[in-house]
Amino acid sequence: MRGMLYRAFMAARFDRATFRDVRADQEAVLNALGIVILAGMAAAIGLSSSLGASIEDGFSASMVGERLLDIWLAAVTFMLGWLIWAGLAYVVGRAFQRDQATFREILRVLGVCFGPGVLLVFMAVTPDSWIVFNVVSVWMFAAGVAALKEIRQSDWIGAIADGALGWVLGIQILPAIVFPNLPFGGGGG
Repeated sequence: MRGMLYRAFMAARFDRATFRDVRADQEAVLNALGIVILAGMAAAIGLSSSLGASIEDGFSASMVGERLLDIWLAAVTFMLGWLIWAGLAYVVGRAFQRDQATFREILRVLGVCFGPGVLLVFMAVTPDSWIVFNVVSVWMFAAGVAALKEIRQSDWIGAIADGALGWVLGIQILPAIVFPNLPFGGGGG
């Protein structure tokens, strides 16, 4: 567990050695998956005030069930967003940069870039949760660009081009589709 959290922390700090290490470590896909799931769970907890009844309404079996469903749905949404982001980064990079990074390598390094997603729990304490979501998702994008630049040994423009479409579709648009009543993507709360 310490390895996973340490990698997430170092990726959030844009540590180039961490990106190289994750690329080389085939077992790191489990770390990446764990980080993505934690980010999804943090988002669900952060959105809890928007998703359903408040704590003052009391606890019931149906409320607990709804909360667990929300956490599961957010985790699955984040995992699907991760796959979209990595898949499109792989396809775009292959088409335009002709590098040798594999899909699994890109999947691993972009997965650890979800580390800042644990800060999504703070959406629960601010009325402007869309600001928190967008700051965190831009941070994840910046880490992803740094990771793509490092593992592909490309320039910044190439790394941004590789990651942008997948990030927009998987990290910005997908959550807005899954949770249409929530203030994702820049609307007011």
